[in-house]
Amino acid sequence: MERKRRRDSLLCFLLLLVLVTGCRTPKNVDAGNIKGDITIDELVKMQAFTPTLMNLSSKLKIKARVGEKELSVGGTLGIEENKGIQIGITALGLFEVARMELTPSSALLINKVEDEYASLGSGTLGILQQAGLSYEVLQAIFTNVPFLSDGGDMRKTLSQMDISRVGNDITLVTPKRGATQYTFYLDALTGELQQTSGTYNQSVKVDCYYSDFTELEGRSFPRKIQLDVQGAGTPITLDLTLSNIREGKFRFKSTDTKSMKQIDVSRIINVIK
Repeated sequence: MERKRRRDSLLCFLLLLVLVTGCRTPKNVDAGNIKGDITIDELVKMQAFTPTLMNLSSKLKIKARVGEKELSVGGTLGIEENKGIQIGITALGLFEVARMELTPSSALLINKVEDEYASLGSGTLGILQQAGLSYEVLQAIFTNVPFLSDGGDMRKTLSQMDISRVGNDITLVTPKRGATQYTFYLDALTGELQQTSGTYNQSVKVDCYYSDFTELEGRSFPRKIQLDVQGAGTPITLDLTLSNIREGKFRFKSTDTKSMKQIDVSRIINVIK
């Protein structure tokens, strides 16, 4: 029973890893169009484009559905803006069994059950190479903002998107880069980012939905994030529920791996088989 719980915890963690690393940062190359009653000046003043959260910590509950199978685990989330992200998975709510650590220059997957770790940037897992692991994308997903490129030049990036407004619904569509394209859905009244969708070819689509917003440091912030993957084999859904959300408390510190054994990522995957 204990081994099964640990296996399920690692499985849920790896599903999260696959989903969040399946997002690439788009490179905008074409000029966009604006349709409806909305301007770039109005957009840049909205909450989604004026992030104020520098450090974020939260308890995390993950419910995963893979086809007809469901499992749930608990965990923690910690983000220090532009420095590092930690996602931990706990077993029985008592001890951490796995952790993913991301920085702008490195990525680690740590198996605490066996006291070992793997570098996700080492090219040992094909999906990570293909996805182009992006720290910026993951940080944006968990802080409820659109991920923008062009070195942070927000107005330039927005000017290259197709932007439309119908009623209180604002839609922003990035130019295609190959088969990859992103769409962001905002609420014109609140300025909240409510959905991000990414398409990667004719069949694969990833949707990220935000809901159950609460006030946090003068802005609204989602307590629920749902990630759906369709078209890549078995449908995958992750429901992430954040609780005890705090801003300004988390400081990123990398795990000391000197005493751990470095392994290939496939070894960690084998733990859950």
